[in-house]
Amino acid sequence: KVNELIIQWLSQDKVFDQLNDDLQCILKGKVPDVVPTKLTHTRSLSPPPLKHPSSSPRSSPRVNSNSQPHKNATRKKSNRTPSPAFETLKLSPGISKNRKPQELIPQFYFPMGKPITPPENQIDSKLPKIKALFAECQDGLLAKKDFAGITKAMELPLYWKCPLFEACSSTEFCSLPQFLQVYEYLESYCKDEASKFVRILSKGTRSYVIWEDFNNLLQDVIDTHPGMSFLDDAPEFHARYIETVTGRIMYAINRSWSNRVTMTELREGNFLKVLASLEDEPDINQVPDYFSYEHFYVIYCKFWEIDSDHDLSVDMEDMMRHADGTVNPRAIERLFQGTVTPHNVE
Repeated sequence: KVNELIIQWLSQDKVFDQLNDDLQCILKGKVPDVVPTKLTHTRSLSPPPLKHPSSSPRSSPRVNSNSQPHKNATRKKSNRTPSPAFETLKLSPGISKNRKPQELIPQFYFPMGKPITPPENQIDSKLPKIKALFAECQDGLLAKKDFAGITKAMELPLYWKCPLFEACSSTEFCSLPQFLQVYEYLESYCKDEASKFVRILSKGTRSYVIWEDFNNLLQDVIDTHPGMSFLDDAPEFHARYIETVTGRIMYAINRSWSNRVTMTELREGNFLKVLASLEDEPDINQVPDYFSYEHFYVIYCKFWEIDSDHDLSVDMEDMMRHADGTVNPRAIERLFQGTVTPHNVE
């Protein structure tokens, strides 16, 4: 109830104006009036007196009729000595006297990452290396397989190279002007790895990444990581590995089950850190989060066991046979009704 009364008092126009005037006085180093004249007779929240047809007010039964009515007394301005704190209050250096109070609140939300002051000429130090790599190639055109050097020159994780190339060019080669258009945008507007990753994978079109955005990145891991070379002769497993890894990423990172991995979810998860660690770990099975082929093999074998007709689709009948039929049928029905998954189950 007290909060409601305070809000009602603050909502009065005269109160708001007086508080604003007092704040301006404080910012200018002056002492505001202890009893402002604007708020005289307006601070009370009690309703106005009722008007009666008679010119004289109705007397209270507790008041003697012979007693004299009280005269309306006007509150006088207090002569109290102001606090020394008001006398010594001065504006901090660098704060303009005309600056509005709300502008003093520092920014606390950075959707593209919190800006960090880079060392002097950091961007300029990257560009000569990048231009030199383009100059070494015939006609100044780089192929996708040559983009590893560009990625490292940008100080990005190695396995960003394929998505970075595709964000710059839709053909087999990338020119320096095409690359600089993407590079300047990333350096100017994306202040952390999460925002850069999302912009690169979505080709600058979205503030989130979807399931299909991971396909080319994971295909590049299969093609170029030394721990995945044994899959060169088994291309039929490429798509299944990609689908399994993407599912693990979505399950661990996309906590909202929206099928859209946002920058915030990437910052809170460990996927980018794990992806960067692939560069230093030649054995893919030593990366248990997301990328381990042994983990994929266990998941795929269990799926193959449940999928008795091997049509790469598990239906309710397949799940009924799982674990020798010991799973409660009601639980399986709820599963296929979409209770624990964001997908629409047909």
